[in-house]
Amino acid sequence: MNPNSVFDDSWYRVRGLKLNLLPSVELIRQSYGGEFWYVVCDKFGHRFFRIREATYKFICHLDVSNNVEEAWEKTLNENPAEAPGQGDVIKVLSQLYSNGLLKSQKSVDIKFLLAAKDKQKAQQRKQLFSSLLFLKIPLWNPDPFLRRTIHLFSWCFKPFGFLIWLLFFSIGISVLLGEWGRFSDAANSILSLSNLPYLYLSIILTKALHEFGHAYACRRYHCEVPQMGIMFLVFNPLPFVDVSASYGLSQKYKRVVVGIAGVVVEFFIASVALIIWANIADGAFARICYNIVITASVSTILFNLNPLLRFDGYHILCDLLETPNLQGRAQQLMKYWVEKYFFKLQAGPCPVETRGEAVGFTFYFISSWIYRFFLMMGILLFVSKKFLVVGAILAIVFAFMWVILPFIKGLKYLFFSPKLMNMRARSIILSFAAISALMAFLTLVPFPNYFRSDGIVKALPHQNVYASVTGRLAQIILPSGSMVSEGQVLA
Repeated sequence: MNPNSVFDDSWYRVRGLKLNLLPSVELIRQSYGGEFWYVVCDKFGHRFFRIREATYKFICHLDVSNNVEEAWEKTLNENPAEAPGQGDVIKVLSQLYSNGLLKSQKSVDIKFLLAAKDKQKAQQRKQLFSSLLFLKIPLWNPDPFLRRTIHLFSWCFKPFGFLIWLLFFSIGISVLLGEWGRFSDAANSILSLSNLPYLYLSIILTKALHEFGHAYACRRYHCEVPQMGIMFLVFNPLPFVDVSASYGLSQKYKRVVVGIAGVVVEFFIASVALIIWANIADGAFARICYNIVITASVSTILFNLNPLLRFDGYHILCDLLETPNLQGRAQQLMKYWVEKYFFKLQAGPCPVETRGEAVGFTFYFISSWIYRFFLMMGILLFVSKKFLVVGAILAIVFAFMWVILPFIKGLKYLFFSPKLMNMRARSIILSFAAISALMAFLTLVPFPNYFRSDGIVKALPHQNVYASVTGRLAQIILPSGSMVSEGQVLA
């Protein structure tokens, strides 16, 4: 432990508190990267927090017979090198209390911890716009229904179920290769006005089944599924289900199964719909099947399964690599490097422990930003070709989320961060110089710019020539495209 991180000026406010966890709180051990972590699970509130083993030992010492300082001293005596510092203890207690997971013998003891709850509410108010873009409205508790019907789908989680899925998936791939020309031609009308009702119906259907896939997988491992409802993703209503209870599963493969279940369901639906589409005549049902194939395969690969976005693929990758909060840690590493090498600050401890982690986090951070940028531009261009107004609205939303908000956060950091107190002017000048250099590069340096388009080349002025009498063309002397002069015989 770093000696500078052991003590904290606010320790006197919490040292005498006698706190302990509520009976509804469960601590579950998990293994990540060879280290043991513990998940703090609130069975009733469905909240989950991941803590290190040393912090877990401190929490275990919290009871009515020990105050906070006594519990911390016991932890320090057991493992001086790994024990949490006083500042870390205050953060853990604040987080637990702000989420209603701690109880105290005296209500007056916990006034200091109320500040954490007020801070959390202030943070929620700051995130109001973001929450409006990703608003969730719970409508139903599906857990009783899942308990009654899980036996109907238990075979899906066995080798026989996987073989059935693999059979349909293989047939679907074969059909797609055989019908590729027809399939790709139909994609040209995917955003036509006549197809939009079919497209949206397909999205609702496939995403609902996707969420049920997660729900049944979660219930398969005896985890509660308390909520199902509608999520407004950039004002677009889509179904959602709360399977956060799977975070508490101790075995990695079970968490991966819950995470990938929705994608597996969508690929199965896409395969069945593709087989049906290829064997029926054009019509309303064929159009629905085609749109199901698109929404359950293409959109799933671009969004849900892609680990560069924070959807299913991201959580699956975190579990497979045993690296929790991959995106957050990658951002912390980038911030650490900027502060240390660009602003020349005395940065704190490095967020990574090995060179391999540093390379992996850097690669992930850069790749995710590049992918998000090109995905965003692709969506804007694709939508704008059909619906200019909708494309303009999306451009405003994306600009606010990707440009304006980060710029405001950057300004707040530059002008108000305590870390820059002694070199604020220098940091501001460096930042604006870097931004100016980037803008100059993008606006002044010429880039190759070309596009392909069909067209007709004709002379101006031009005139159509017609024969004044009836006749038959016997011979064409000059081929099309030849250069000619005035008076030359053409045919």
